[in-house]
Amino acid sequence: MPRTPAGPCLLPGGPPNGAAGRGRSRIGPQGPPDPAKLSPDPLPRRRLRPRFNRGRGGYNVRRALEFHDYHLSSYIVSDFGAKITLRLVYDYPPNPKRHSDIEFDSVAGYRFLHTGAAIIVDIAEVTLADLVREIGTDLAEGWRLHGGYAYWNDDQELYVSSLQGQGCHAWKISSAIGFSGYVIAKSISQAPPNKSMDPTP
Repeated sequence: MPRTPAGPCLLPGGPPNGAAGRGRSRIGPQGPPDPAKLSPDPLPRRRLRPRFNRGRGGYNVRRALEFHDYHLSSYIVSDFGAKITLRLVYDYPPNPKRHSDIEFDSVAGYRFLHTGAAIIVDIAEVTLADLVREIGTDLAEGWRLHGGYAYWNDDQELYVSSLQGQGCHAWKISSAIGFSGYVIAKSISQAPPNKSMDPTP
């Protein structure tokens, strides 16, 4: 005859057979505990959304940047040149019109060319060394004529090291129509909807 497996045996004050280490039974030698003395059940844990990324000090929200196929309505230089805001508009009827503000903070340098009718395709982070190697001649000439670059050094390697020491990064901006540019800054972010500038008409 087939053997029927025995069910778990509750020992006084101990765990079921085969369940060592998973906690003790609430049934003790004195009977069930007083419900008033039991600690309340813990609150259910909130499920983290996929956009949360684990890092030092906990979870940080990283909002996706919204720019692909957006038109460049305007850009604003503020905080005495330390902040640049790209004001973008997604306007393709019959789809609803959307606005997006991309902010660069602690700007060390930038250049935009041919902003008219620009449709932004990409804002890609590149290494500082690669960008300076590509535009180093123009940077040197701009410094000779106008000056004004933060952390500038005539030696390209020292200039890159200086920018890296200040925590700067580099981004290249490309467009489907004419526009191109770059920004050297410490950070880039999507302006929250409640802090975004007034919508572009």
